[in-house]
Amino acid sequence: MDTEVKEPSRYWLGLAAGIISSAVLGALAAEISILLGSVYIYIMGFAAAVLGAIIHGICRRPGIITGLIAAICSAASVVVFTYVIEAQDYVWDDGSSISSSLYITMAIAFVLGGWIGFKDWDASDK
Repeated sequence: MDTEVKEPSRYWLGLAAGIISSAVLGALAAEISILLGSVYIYIMGFAAAVLGAIIHGICRRPGIITGLIAAICSAASVVVFTYVIEAQDYVWDDGSSISSSLYITMAIAFVLGGWIGFKDWDASDK
């Protein structure tokens, strides 16, 4: 009789790594935008996907908890991104602040990072 033994989850380690990674990736995405001289918000989509994958790999058990951790950390990275960009006095072309679209960007990062953390990439869809 074959029984599959799941590895233990590492949610706390995933949360700690997610918090640190969200700060680093959010600041890194902001610095890339600053170096290029314009705000490239789609870099945050890439950062959210990377965060979801990092947390997915560390937690070892895809599902709702891993997805929630990834979603929260992805949304937090948008806050870091916005803070660093606004500290450099960047604004949108119409003069509005970068944080005026913060909630839309956070929602997109929340969904994207959460989905990557939640989905079981090893399961075959047969």
